[in-house]
Amino acid sequence: MANYIRLSENKRRLRKKNYKEMIANVKPRVDDTSPKLNIREALRAPNLRDDCNAFERIRRINNELLRNVNMVSRIGGQLNTFRDKMPTVARSRVPYMVLQKRLLEKDNEKFGQLLKTIGTTLDTHVDPHLLRRVKKDSVEFVVPAQILAKYSQLQMPPYSQLRRLLRPVIFLDFYVKGLRPAGRLTVQLYTEACPQVVLAFVRACHYRDKNNILVNRLFPGLWLDCCLQLPEAQKIKPERIEYDMRALDHNLPGTLSFSLDHQDALRQNALRFSMSLKPLRVLNGKRIAFGVVRSGIKVLDSMQVFGMKKSGKLTKEIIVSDIGLLATK
Repeated sequence: MANYIRLSENKRRLRKKNYKEMIANVKPRVDDTSPKLNIREALRAPNLRDDCNAFERIRRINNELLRNVNMVSRIGGQLNTFRDKMPTVARSRVPYMVLQKRLLEKDNEKFGQLLKTIGTTLDTHVDPHLLRRVKKDSVEFVVPAQILAKYSQLQMPPYSQLRRLLRPVIFLDFYVKGLRPAGRLTVQLYTEACPQVVLAFVRACHYRDKNNILVNRLFPGLWLDCCLQLPEAQKIKPERIEYDMRALDHNLPGTLSFSLDHQDALRQNALRFSMSLKPLRVLNGKRIAFGVVRSGIKVLDSMQVFGMKKSGKLTKEIIVSDIGLLATK
């Protein structure tokens, strides 16, 4: 205190000023800023699942407790906890089921042996008119007189052999690439309609040149466009082609026909033809029909899903897997 009194007035003011500046510039060592709030911790998001499970467990316990209280209130609290007899344990049905299975297998085996001994004389009590009948060709083959008149200078074979010559039968096996076999078409060709075209098909089927028949387009509900590649030696000249539009009409589905308008394709050793998917009578007199599908028309119907209606573009590639000739009677 004595030293303080001895200080002059100026020194006291100077010390006081320095003290105030020191107080003003003091920085606390403790971080007094507010902490950041974590929303996940505040809402306890990670523990919501545990809270729900705990709530569900407590609810089940309370329900069980209420049921027990209700039972006690109904019976007046009198419970018989003493059992004179031991609880019986249910026997397993597995051995019995295995035995039944073995007996059933023996019965099926005996029944199968019995079916093998049954002949065709078994009376099925089915009326004869309901039995399936073999379809026969109701139209007798007759050689058109106007066709034979054009070949009067030739020595014709016996009438019994004309059917094989004028009505060859071929087959075409179709396959949807990457999916499944489509099936087989049996086609009867009409030689009097266009001899050169029928001969080209017979040659291709005789040598099994399946790669020479290509499927280009498919118009659902109309027709299937195909192309027959011809060797150079068997080239058909458009100006020398012989045909007769009166031989066959487009009155049946599965009619094979071609148009003389595609002469450019013929000059390039390619015959463009089509298979109709329905009767197209409007084409009578406009296109040359030379064949008709005799069996397998459902194969054409099943392939309609792989063609586009407007452009005819194939959604799945259709190829001819095999071709050949069939013997006719």
